[in-house]
Amino acid sequence: MLNNKDNALIIKDNSEISPCDEAFAAVWGECLHNYSARTVNSLCLKHPDFNSIPFMEESQQEDEPHLFTYLEDSNILKTKNIGGFFGLRNEKSDRLEIRINSRFDDSEQQYFVRYMLSKISGLELLPELKTQTEFGGNFDFLLFLFPKYLRLALSQGIFRSYKYYNYNDSKPKGRIDVSRHLAKNIPFQGKVAYSFREYTEQNDLMLMIREVIEHISNNLPGLINNNSDFKNDCLTIYTHTPYYGKVSRWQLIELNSKPIKNPFYTNYELLRQLCIHILRNDELKFSNKSNDEIYGVVYDLSWLWEEYLNVLFKSENYMRGFIHTRNRSKQNGLKPFNNNNYELYPDFYREKEFPFVIDAKYKDYSSEKIVRDDILQLITYMHILKAQAGAFVFPMASNSENSLKCKELSPLYLNGFGGVIHRFPLAVPNGCESFVRFVENIKESEEKLITLIKSNLL
Repeated sequence: MLNNKDNALIIKDNSEISPCDEAFAAVWGECLHNYSARTVNSLCLKHPDFNSIPFMEESQQEDEPHLFTYLEDSNILKTKNIGGFFGLRNEKSDRLEIRINSRFDDSEQQYFVRYMLSKISGLELLPELKTQTEFGGNFDFLLFLFPKYLRLALSQGIFRSYKYYNYNDSKPKGRIDVSRHLAKNIPFQGKVAYSFREYTEQNDLMLMIREVIEHISNNLPGLINNNSDFKNDCLTIYTHTPYYGKVSRWQLIELNSKPIKNPFYTNYELLRQLCIHILRNDELKFSNKSNDEIYGVVYDLSWLWEEYLNVLFKSENYMRGFIHTRNRSKQNGLKPFNNNNYELYPDFYREKEFPFVIDAKYKDYSSEKIVRDDILQLITYMHILKAQAGAFVFPMASNSENSLKCKELSPLYLNGFGGVIHRFPLAVPNGCESFVRFVENIKESEEKLITLIKSNLL
């Protein structure tokens, strides 16, 4: 779907369109060309009001996704697996807003994306969370990630750092503060003004985390109350930030501008980034007047799909034998050779009992047309594991025709050493009048998908 009214474009991911007439291209063609084929991570590094899900450290890989590609000669805009909401500002300070929606979801509110984000973060349905269609409301996507990153950070313990504190008493230690001593202790009354460096949880990062929790508590209390783990994590932060409120929000952002390099607190670096994005964009959400040349929130839809399936599989006891590899962080890979450390990373695989490989594909494979490289990749994984079965798991927009196709998907039988490749679709509900109804329908789709997989894990 395309809408160029009021300098706004609404397009689908993995599509190719001619978005504008000659007059529109004359104003925005150069601006679109400047950001064409730019990687998401490079834009995040340069523009503080531009955010990505997942964040940079978690998403770095060899084939970094491009935001979009613009062919100036033919006035064609191409998108890949990046979805989201962002604005561009040209030399005249005019603004162009672009929304890239999931091609598997026909709702303006993008129920499918919101649902996947909520599942990844371990959140339940939030009735009071407004699924706003205006640009600013889409910064709420960042809030879905906060519970997940907070839990990961707290798994490494309470963050502590060195900080100087000023004292004025009769037990001096550390550095004597001469000017403050002369100002406070003349005539001398047995006290000395001094500064002492302490390793403490009363630090700027903990106060910024508390600031985000207060923001969520004031605006979306259900985000805390509907999840016991998140609620307990928030109480932990409350306990360790008794001096909250003495530093302003913008001071906290400035004080936490430097990356965390302590190897004991690696997970806190992602949380630090997320907190800054949430606090900065809370202002941008309402003003929509960023001074940055590009601003907004985008997400890697293929990453969302894979992480969503990981959460879904973990919730099923029958699927817990599967290993989820981490291509971006190089974890749980398969070694195809016995004499070097080269590794391959199937999305999900099981080695014991009946070996099985699952490839999460954010593509519609309901037809016989499967990308050649995807087939070769899955066959390679099956060969290394000596697996007689593998599967593509993919989303598919749900309507009466596709529902029929779901039942008729036939397995692909391999020649040579043999084996079978299955195609398991997840029907994405469309035409739902509310997010509540969407959740009800997609849970039925999840049950059908799990049943399909279980029936073939024999």
